[in-house]
Amino acid sequence: MHTTPHPYYRHTDPAACWTTHRNRQDLTFWTSVTPDDDADIDTTTSHLAARTSLSTTTTLTWLSIVQLLRHYPVLAAHNHDLGLLDHPRLRAIEHALIAVDDPDIITEVDKHLTTFLTPTKAAEALPGPTTIRRFLTPPPHRTRHPAAEHDTHPRALGIHFRTTGTGHTQIQAVLAADDALDIHTILRATATAEDTTLHDALLGLLRGTMHNPKVVYNLYGPDGDTPTYLAGAGYLDDRQARRWAERITHTRTMDPPAHTTTLTYRPTEEIIRAVKGRDGTCRGPEDCGIDAEACDVDHVLNHTDGGPTTPSNLQCLCRRHHLRKTRGDLNLVMDAQGVWSWTYPDGDVVVTHPRGPLSRPGTLFAQSFMQRRAQRVNKRRTRPDPGGDNPGGGTTLLNNPHNGQSPPRAVVGRGASISRV
Repeated sequence: MHTTPHPYYRHTDPAACWTTHRNRQDLTFWTSVTPDDDADIDTTTSHLAARTSLSTTTTLTWLSIVQLLRHYPVLAAHNHDLGLLDHPRLRAIEHALIAVDDPDIITEVDKHLTTFLTPTKAAEALPGPTTIRRFLTPPPHRTRHPAAEHDTHPRALGIHFRTTGTGHTQIQAVLAADDALDIHTILRATATAEDTTLHDALLGLLRGTMHNPKVVYNLYGPDGDTPTYLAGAGYLDDRQARRWAERITHTRTMDPPAHTTTLTYRPTEEIIRAVKGRDGTCRGPEDCGIDAEACDVDHVLNHTDGGPTTPSNLQCLCRRHHLRKTRGDLNLVMDAQGVWSWTYPDGDVVVTHPRGPLSRPGTLFAQSFMQRRAQRVNKRRTRPDPGGDNPGGGTTLLNNPHNGQSPPRAVVGRGASISRV
């Protein structure tokens, strides 16, 4: 009699129990040495760094992780039971949630993040740090409510110049993901049009010796007016969504391309958008997290072997995983929901899920979380402020692309200017 295998993450297989044991041991130690929240952080960090021979940065990160997990009991218990999360994944969670202080939101995140980190298939690949960060995007600390008006995060937005003393200057910019994508897209298009480097394209645009090219951006949303996801950057908060909505020039419904087949080897642009919108990232078995926009769109069953050019036979693979599949190192099978089972030469199987805005599991939480925050932020903004220091204002409530009968739509913006289309 055939039985359905019990869901589990691949690294929790008994053959890899050392991984889960190490994860538990790490947290057990750091939990035992993490003081109460009112302890002197400098003294504690310095002392523990000396005891463990770790850097103060690593030590402080571990202390912050333990303090964060105290506020997320469901996630902490789930992680203790399964030994899921290593330091990079815990650090990604801590980085995204460190500024969340609303008890209701913490409770909601605790529940949904635990669900997200619960396997639904046998031999499932554990989401990596990048996937976890994307799941928690946009981070609550970026929501523009009064408490977030003055962001004190160490990686606050800005551009910094540092002279090296060798005739060069290093420029470091920390930007919102959508702004960075905007700049990078325009620079690449300019460099291509002018047959030059990104360096010279930047100088040419700033000095006015080169003209802004036309560029195309792909956004996803429930209708033609409310983008919620920017391909290459991720989910948009309400402020970003309003800004990008002004740049929309036309829309297209994504349901037809999802079921379209073309006779040619190369998929149409509509099919490419459907595949990248479904996958979100590279679908390789290690969950490498490379954005779908930087991936190849590859046939699961090779076109030369009769594989159709249709979304159900196409996948996003980074160049490394694409080459491994082409060499025959890995074989895969994809089901109707876009869940892939990768098979290694020794017969071992790893399962991956789609994570893009058109994949139902990823979209449902990301958008409902945004809606929840938007509703609470709107209440706070309209509530009288006893201090009178924080300005009021409205906020946009983003709709869930799958919460009604209308299919999600891809919104496309074209522009020849950095500032506006």
